[in-house]
Amino acid sequence: MKLQDSIFRVLMLAACAMAVACSGHPLRSKESYLQRGQVYMSNGQYPEAAIEFQKALERDPRYVEALSELSTADVALQHWNDALAALQQAVRLAPERWDLRLEFAKLCLDRHQFPQAEEQAARVLEQDAQNSKAYDLLGEARLMRKDYREAAEAFQKSVDLEPADAETRVNLAITQIAMANYSDAEQSLRQALDYDPHCVQAYVNLANLFRLQKLPDQARSILQEGALENPDATALAISMADLLYSQRQAQEAEGVLQKLRQQTHNQPEDFLALGDFYMRWKQPTQAIGEYRQALRAAPQNLEAKNRLVDALLSSNQIAEAAALNQEALHQSADNFDARLENTRVLLAQGKPDESLAELRSLLTEAPQSSQVRYFLGMAQWKKGNLDQARDELEQALRIAPDSSAILQGLAQLNLAAGDSQTAQQYAERAVSLPNAGGDEHLELGDVYLAARQYEKAGDEFRAALGFVPESAAAHLGLAEAEAGAKQTSAAEAEFIQALRLDPQNSDVLTQAADFYVGHRMPGKAFDFLREHLSAYPSDSVAHVVLGSILLGQRQVQEAKIEFELAIQLDPNSLQAHLRLGQLLQQQGRLPDAASQFEAAAEIQPRFEPLYTLIGNVCLQQGDWAKAEKNYQRALAIDPDSAVAMGNLAWTYLQQNTNLDAALSLAEKARQLMPGLDSISDTLAMVYYQQGLYSNAIPLFKDCVQKAPHDPSYRYHLGLALYAAGDRQEARQELSAALRLKLQGDDARQARETLEGAR
Repeated sequence: MKLQDSIFRVLMLAACAMAVACSGHPLRSKESYLQRGQVYMSNGQYPEAAIEFQKALERDPRYVEALSELSTADVALQHWNDALAALQQAVRLAPERWDLRLEFAKLCLDRHQFPQAEEQAARVLEQDAQNSKAYDLLGEARLMRKDYREAAEAFQKSVDLEPADAETRVNLAITQIAMANYSDAEQSLRQALDYDPHCVQAYVNLANLFRLQKLPDQARSILQEGALENPDATALAISMADLLYSQRQAQEAEGVLQKLRQQTHNQPEDFLALGDFYMRWKQPTQAIGEYRQALRAAPQNLEAKNRLVDALLSSNQIAEAAALNQEALHQSADNFDARLENTRVLLAQGKPDESLAELRSLLTEAPQSSQVRYFLGMAQWKKGNLDQARDELEQALRIAPDSSAILQGLAQLNLAAGDSQTAQQYAERAVSLPNAGGDEHLELGDVYLAARQYEKAGDEFRAALGFVPESAAAHLGLAEAEAGAKQTSAAEAEFIQALRLDPQNSDVLTQAADFYVGHRMPGKAFDFLREHLSAYPSDSVAHVVLGSILLGQRQVQEAKIEFELAIQLDPNSLQAHLRLGQLLQQQGRLPDAASQFEAAAEIQPRFEPLYTLIGNVCLQQGDWAKAEKNYQRALAIDPDSAVAMGNLAWTYLQQNTNLDAALSLAEKARQLMPGLDSISDTLAMVYYQQGLYSNAIPLFKDCVQKAPHDPSYRYHLGLALYAAGDRQEARQELSAALRLKLQGDDARQARETLEGAR
C-alpha cells in the first residue's frame, strides 16, 4: 500500500466517523469487518475479503486475527510477499500462538525459505515438544535442504506421536528413498496404506520406488490396486501413464489419459496434471492444449498461466508467451513463478542482462531453488560466460540431482566446450532416470555423435523413436549416425524421412546438403533442394543452402542469385546476408560486402563475429580507423574474442601505434586460442616490431611448420631471421615466399631484403 493511499484512507475513515456520529449510527467494529471478510472468504471472493480485513486493521493495527485472515486471503490471491508480511506481523504480536508460527513456517516452505521455516517449527517445539505438525514441518524443511538424516528423525518423531497419519509416513518414505534405504521406505509406505487405503500418494510413491528398482510389474500392480481403492484419483492415472510411456507403450498410456479426460468434470487441476505429463515427456504442443483447457475452466488461475507460458516458450512461441506472462505479472506482481517465467521470456527475447538481474533477485529470495540456478546457468551461457554457467548448473544439480533438464543442460554445455567425455557422463545419467524418454535419448545420441561413436548414437536415436516415432530430430540424428557409419543409403532414407516430418527444418536441409556434398554427390544435393523448393518456393533457408552449394561448385553468379532471392523472401535472414557478403568479399567488392555484413549486424546487433567480419573488410580497404572501431565493438560484446583481439593488434601493427596494447592483445589472444596460426603470427610480428627477435622467430617457425605453403608466414620468418643476423636462412625463407606468389608491398619488401642479404 502506498503511503498516500494510507493517509487518504485514514482521512476518509475520520470523515465517515463524523458523519455517522452526527446521524446517530454506530461506527462498524473491527469484529464486524472481520466477520464480513470471513463471509467473502467462504464464497471465494478473495479481493473483497482482503479489503474487509484491511478495514479491520485500520480500526486496530494489532488485531492478530485480522492479520492471520488477511494472510490467508493474500495466499489465495497469490500475493506471496503480502501474505508473508501479514503473517510475520501476527507472529510478532502473538509469539505464543504456535498455530500462527506453523502457518508462517508453511508459507516459508512454499517460498523456498527453508531456514526460516525450520526456525519457526523449532520455536513451536520449544513451547510444545509433542507437536506432531511442528515435526512434520521441521522434516519438510530439512528434506528440502537435503539434510536427509535429520529430516527422517523429525518425521519419525511425528509418526511416533501420530501413528495413524499416513501422510507423514509417506514423507518419511520419501526421505528414506533419498537415502537409498529402499526396504525401510517400502515398509513405511505399506504401513501408510494399512492405516489409510485411500492415501493416493502412498500408492504413487510405492510405484515410483518399484520403478527406481527396475520392477515395473510391481509398480503396475500397486497402481492398479490404488485405482481400485481410488477410481477417480488423477495422480494414479497420470502415474500409470508415466509407467506405460517409460516402457514405450505410448498407445496404452494415451488410453489411460483419454479415460482420465472423460472423468475430469472440467476441473482445472486435472487439465494441469495432463499438461504436466506432456511437458515431462517433452511434448509441449499437447501440453499447450491441456493448459488452455485449464484456463478455460479457471481464467484467473495463475498456475495455469505460468505453465502455459512455460509450454509456449518450449515451443518457441515467444510473443504469445511474453503477452501471457505480462498478464500474470499484472495479476500478481510478486508471483514467484511468473517472475521466473519472465526471466525465460527475457532470455528468449535476447535480453540476457535483464534476465540475469531478475534471476539474481529471485535467488536472494530462494537460494535453494534449483530452477533459479538452472536458468541462471542458461543465462550465463547465453552471455558466453561458460565457467559461470557451469558453476550455476552444477549448483542446481546438487540441489536437484535427478533433474533431467539440469543433466541435459550440463551435457550440452560440456559438449559445446569440447569436453565430450564429461558431456557423456551427464547424458548417460539423464538416460538412466526412471522417467527418461525420447529427449534424453536424443541428447545422448548427440553426445555419441560428437565423439564419433556412430553405432551407439544410432541406438540412442532409435530408442528416441521408440518414444516419439514422428520425431524429425531423431530421424535427423539417425541419418547423421548412418552417414558416419558409411551406411549411405540408410542415411539418405533418414534425411528424406526427417524432411517429410518437418519440411521447413533448416537443420535437415543443411545437414542433408552437407551429406550429399561430402559424399561427392552434388547432383543429388541439387535435386534434393530443388524438389523441396518446388513444394516450398518461399523457403529462404533452402535458397541459402542451395546458394552455398552452388558457390562450392564455383557457380558464383548462380549462388549470388540464390542469396539475393533469400534476402527478398526474408530480409531478416542473417545467413543470407552473411553468405552474400562473403561472396562479394571474395570478388573484391569490398564496400558491397561491408554493406551486407552491416545489414546482418542490424538484424543481430549482439553477434560479435559480425563486427569482426566488418573490421576485416575495412582492413582490406586500408581503413585502419574503421577496422579498429569494429574490432573494439566486437570486444565490447565479447571481451574474450580471440580473433577480434588478434585483428585489433594487427591493426595497431599496420599503423605502428599502440604497440604495448598490441602486445597485450596478441598475448591474451594466443592464450585463448593457442592453436590458431594467424594469432601466433600476429604476436610474433609484435615481437619483431619491438626488436624481440628471439621471441618472434620460434613463433614464426611454428606457423611455417603448420602451414608451409603460406607465403606470408615465410616472409615474416625471413624478415625476423634477417634482423637477427641469420642472412643465409633469411634468404631461403624470403625466396620461398616469393616462389609461393607473395603479393603487393610484401613482395617488394622481400626482394629488397633479399638484395641486402646477398
